[in-house]
This record gives sequence, structure tokens and C-alpha cells, in this order.
Amino acid sequence: MKTEIHIGGRITLPEEEIILLEGHINYTNVYTKSGDIHIVATTLKLLENRVSDRFYRSHKKYIVNLKEIEEYGQTNIRLKNQKQALISRRRRQGLVMELNKIELKKAGII
Repeated sequence: MKTEIHIGGRITLPEEEIILLEGHINYTNVYTKSGDIHIVATTLKLLENRVSDRFYRSHKKYIVNLKEIEEYGQTNIRLKNQKQALISRRRRQGLVMELNKIELKKAGII
């Protein structure tokens, strides 16, 4: 089932197409799998309420698609499109827990 997300203006995207949401005050850059970058006049907070639990707010400036994470360290996330995002100290443990849930689901444990 494809979930469409209204990201701003007249733009609606399939949720699975979105890789990263990057906030800049009252604007958000939306990065997609096709390589497009949409700049919308919608706050990150508003978009955070529109996306599903496949996304995680890793920092005050970033919301990442958990399934698009290639690797992560103490302070950075590298996504499959090679874009970087930050992880705040307070949100790192939650990110690790969400990624562990995904791995357990893949293994059929939960």
C-alpha cells in the first residue's frame, strides 16, 4: 500500500520515495530516491506529524527514512544516496532502538 504525503504547496509524494527531510527555519528540503530535491514552505515539525513510523527525527534539523540508512556512528548518519544527517545525543538511543526493531522484523522475531 502506497502512502502519499502532502509535503507542501501542490506537491504530494509517495512516502517510500522520501529519503530525508532537512529543515531550515520555515522551509524544508525533501530529498527523494530519484535524486530530486523539493524545497517547500512547510516546517519540519508539521511534516513530522504527517509521516509514518518509518521515519525518525534524529536531530532538530533532520528526519530520516529508517530504511534508507546505510550506516551510522556517534554523531552522523550516512544514507543510501550518500547524504549525511546529524544525530543528536538525546535522540541516538531512540534511533538505535528503532533500527533494532527493523532488524528483528526482518528476522521474523517480532
